[in-house]
Amino acid sequence: MKYLVAYRTRCGSTKRYADWLAADLKVSAQDFRTVTDEQIEQADVVVLCSTNYYGFSLGARRFKRLTARYPHKHFVVVFVGSTPMPKEYGGVSGHRFMFHFNYPAKKFPHLAWCWCMGAYDPDKQNPLDRLVLYVYGDTLALRAKKEPVKPFKKMCEELHRGCDGCDEANLVPMVEYLKGLTPDSPLPEEPLNLTLR
Repeated sequence: MKYLVAYRTRCGSTKRYADWLAADLKVSAQDFRTVTDEQIEQADVVVLCSTNYYGFSLGARRFKRLTARYPHKHFVVVFVGSTPMPKEYGGVSGHRFMFHFNYPAKKFPHLAWCWCMGAYDPDKQNPLDRLVLYVYGDTLALRAKKEPVKPFKKMCEELHRGCDGCDEANLVPMVEYLKGLTPDSPLPEEPLNLTLR
């Protein structure tokens, strides 16, 4: 199988995941903006490691066009953001909602995907983003009072001081899936969530 691993990142944590995944697949990761149509054409599997920016998957517009152009090709999304992994999120997850907000299941049934927690450094954000996320952190503090069993207090603290949840282990189910693909592997019949649990 010929893999193409591309990324769209804002501050670098999504590129870290792309580099880890590419190393496992013995290819090089590439900025999605520089990927050519010829490279897409030659790949059997196209992986987009995409930053979650206010709920939007960076690079999604082009990626969706490509899935329509090549309906029999395997397309995969590694969605990276500062929301904790499901196992740390009190069993209640907005990850699936965020993914399907970008890639509705009825329009994109053949995608395999996973969520990976990234890093957040307030000092690397522009002032507007820093302000918005600080205020969002305060709303999480209010939610923590109502739902103390969920990790909203921890998330609030991480948005105020920063965090780094990048972990190559988050990619294990995705790597196993990708390495198991063959030229005869069928596309998933519904979106395949390979998020580590």
